[in-house]
Amino acid sequence: MFASSFLARPRFIALLAVLILFLSVASPIWSNGWSNATADALFSQSGKFANKPQEKDAPPEKGLTAEARAIVRSAVPAVGLVMVKVGDEKNLSYRGSAVVVRSDGVVVTNHHVIYDKDSKTIYEGLYLRLPGEKESAASESMYRLEIISVDRLRDLALLRVIDADRRKSDGMKLNLASLELGDEKKLELLDDVVVIGFPEKGGSSATLSVGVVEGIDLKGGWIKTDARLLHGNSGGAAVNSEGKLIGIATKVVADETESNVRLGMIGYLRSVSLVRQMMGKLYEAGRDRERAAPPAPAVANSARRETLPAVKAMTVRGVVKDARTGNPIAGARVGLLVAGGYLNVANIITWGGTNAEGMFELEKPVLPGTYTLRVKVIGDSAYAPYSREVEIKPGARLIVELNPSRKQ
Repeated sequence: MFASSFLARPRFIALLAVLILFLSVASPIWSNGWSNATADALFSQSGKFANKPQEKDAPPEKGLTAEARAIVRSAVPAVGLVMVKVGDEKNLSYRGSAVVVRSDGVVVTNHHVIYDKDSKTIYEGLYLRLPGEKESAASESMYRLEIISVDRLRDLALLRVIDADRRKSDGMKLNLASLELGDEKKLELLDDVVVIGFPEKGGSSATLSVGVVEGIDLKGGWIKTDARLLHGNSGGAAVNSEGKLIGIATKVVADETESNVRLGMIGYLRSVSLVRQMMGKLYEAGRDRERAAPPAPAVANSARRETLPAVKAMTVRGVVKDARTGNPIAGARVGLLVAGGYLNVANIITWGGTNAEGMFELEKPVLPGTYTLRVKVIGDSAYAPYSREVEIKPGARLIVELNPSRKQ
């Protein structure tokens, strides 16, 4: 009786309503707090409640660590802007990016960066502008470039800085900032990637883009990434968190519908393994001035010192004949090119021609190694041009059999 009369009082009903409302709001907070504390206890090493800040107080970790960022920043001075002289123009034009891969001035970029589509030739005037460590106008340096070798199929080119600022006369060697080649075999999916280059819309300063490895196709020589690639990035560096070169920014493939709706895109990097191969072939072909002929020990006879580098070189000889009849072919031009390179003056290592018996002996001796052999009969369209990879070994004699032209 007393209880029922007490509960019927208005003041008690109001207090009870406030208490119920408070419990409904506070219970999720208590349960969440208890759940968080329990999880901390379960996953802490001591088994006690972990004393750590709430999730909202801890900034999320994204991308490179502070240490990796500092290392990548130090790689920027080794990436430059490729500039070309077009026709009679006085001012140089921007073309793309390039990477210094050796401190003595060996540079790698894309073939399409240095190739003029209009004239279908490589630009005559090639220059490299390096930003310097401070990326200010005062620290910039401009160098003239010459071509060492190109690989048109894989869209790569090796160039060399022409040291025209009197360093040689002063007894100084070129010592540019350069990138160490990384190990493509250690690459894994979702590894960090930073692309360094000079995109057309990014102005004259280097632009960096952070991404990850989205795919690896070492057999095809490609590394896929979601790092942003723009016009002008071509030939630029893709480095890992250690600041080592893992690829050359080369192209972007967009996924578009028939109604031109872009669904996404993938950036493609030429693997550093291809750069390593080109530099190796450069050494084997004897076109590397700095490393193909290392200084000989000091001897009294200077003439002896000059002949030492040519000891391992050999004269290339062979014969060219008709594949159908076996008859010798006179008047054929024979040339050895850097392996994988297309026919260009910069790629020709040595050459020669056949006599009346179809015999040839090339002008310059070469080191043992793999080359591209090109043969063409001048002024005679009866035979198709000949091209294949050959292995030059001591004592080897090349036999070339030309097939009839398809036009015949």
